[in-house]
Amino acid sequence: MNWLKGKCDQIWPIRLQIKSLKALIFIVRAFLNNLTKTYKEEKNNRLSTICRYEITLQCNDKLKIYKIKINVVRRSRNPIYRRQNKLKHIKMNKHVKNLIFGTNLALILIVSGCTSAGTQTTDMAAIKTKIQEKEKAFAEAISTQNTEAVLAFYADDAVSMSNGKPADIGKDAIRKDLVESYAQRQKGSVTTFDVLDVYGSASQVTEIGKTTVKDASGKVIYTGKYVAVWEEQDGDYICVRDISNGDMPRPPASTKSIHLFDMPDGLTEAQWSDSIKEFNTVIADMGYPGAGYAFYKTSDSTVKTNRYYFEGVWPSGDDYKKIHEDPLFLAGAKKMDPLYAKIKAVEIYRRMTKVE
Repeated sequence: MNWLKGKCDQIWPIRLQIKSLKALIFIVRAFLNNLTKTYKEEKNNRLSTICRYEITLQCNDKLKIYKIKINVVRRSRNPIYRRQNKLKHIKMNKHVKNLIFGTNLALILIVSGCTSAGTQTTDMAAIKTKIQEKEKAFAEAISTQNTEAVLAFYADDAVSMSNGKPADIGKDAIRKDLVESYAQRQKGSVTTFDVLDVYGSASQVTEIGKTTVKDASGKVIYTGKYVAVWEEQDGDYICVRDISNGDMPRPPASTKSIHLFDMPDGLTEAQWSDSIKEFNTVIADMGYPGAGYAFYKTSDSTVKTNRYYFEGVWPSGDDYKKIHEDPLFLAGAKKMDPLYAKIKAVEIYRRMTKVE
């Protein structure tokens, strides 16, 4: 507290962030006691000094953090209290005592207000139960493929981030992704969402949960995890952000196209590799980042001339058809045609389907 004994005509701002109300009260009391001590010392030295200080208390009932800001302004030989030696010095002890009393009273009122706000704890157990009810209805809408019922849980500007694909921004994008996902679901499968934890406040809740999907016989065919952010709007919770992914490795592609070939004249390995990468970018922009082509060559160092193959990997037969009929794919394929025509003349091509 020696900062009170510095030079005159200066301002010392002190900003503290305190997570304990007891610590806050201790610091303020220490400040007031030091102020009184400083005054007594300066009175003995026959200095007419007035200390003006400001205490601003800010409390955050959500995070239970109390902030205090103290500004001290010291003026030496203030003319208000010495009118050209014609008036006697006003007794500073009375002034300081009144100042301290007033500040103590204000502090009690402010701290009392913060104490009542800080003790208003949010019943997270009740919120968890409410969110679980929302998730139960949400899972039922997913299982029955009720698109509009699913969308009712989302805010208009919600962002949903699913596994292995770009984020869906807004309800229209979420709707499109939902409709496409139905084609990949097993008939009769049932989804459940279990809330593992919630934290935050009554106005905004972050949920951590577990996803389970069972087939019609009750066998678990998928498990995953997710995080969802819910905001209270008009007395109800609505999802503004969610992200999810699966626990299991990505399953092998159900459909592949295999192209076996020896590198033809007029085409180099580097040329075809660059062409494949460019085409994969087009497919990813179409919304299928996991689909596309991979280019391989023999790794036997004793072989003088490498042999090659490239394969196309597609999420499903339906996706294969959608991708190959998309205008973006057709435009990319047309650009590749001059190079692919050379491979096509010598390749062995097979379209393969995974054996279950």
